[in-house]
Amino acid sequence: MGEQGFAPSAIAGIASVMGITVVIGRLAVGILVDKFWAPGVAAVFFMLPTIALLIILRGDVGTSTAMMIAIMIGLAAGAELDLLAYLTSTFFGPDHYPEIFGAIIAFFLVGAGIAPPLFGAVAQATGGYATMLSVAVGMLVACIAMFLAMGRYPEQVRSP
Repeated sequence: MGEQGFAPSAIAGIASVMGITVVIGRLAVGILVDKFWAPGVAAVFFMLPTIALLIILRGDVGTSTAMMIAIMIGLAAGAELDLLAYLTSTFFGPDHYPEIFGAIIAFFLVGAGIAPPLFGAVAQATGGYATMLSVAVGMLVACIAMFLAMGRYPEQVRSP
């Protein structure tokens, strides 16, 4: 948002909206995966930041658009860890859940730690965030495709 010309106080307001929607995303995804196919729910939630990043890449973002972007990214940020735990337990079952979830969360946390300095370094090298945002869009689209390719729930998980 700083690159879009927003003042620090406006960015703080946008960030607070994002923080609130993280909580809403966490609650919403929990309700939705109980009612609908979880990989489809994940795909929908991951479409939100994809759309948000495409809007940012288009440029000339106003305050109301920035708030919508914050809501879309916040909902997805709230959903991601819950979806990670739910999909791992649903598709792999309880037998090896600790090992599998532990490995997945380790990769997740390494990525979360590497992403901010990587985004910053590429932005400095290229003169803006467009390159990394484009890469992020591509990665989100790949994630959506992988969610949709997961298929039906395994039989052993569905049995009582």
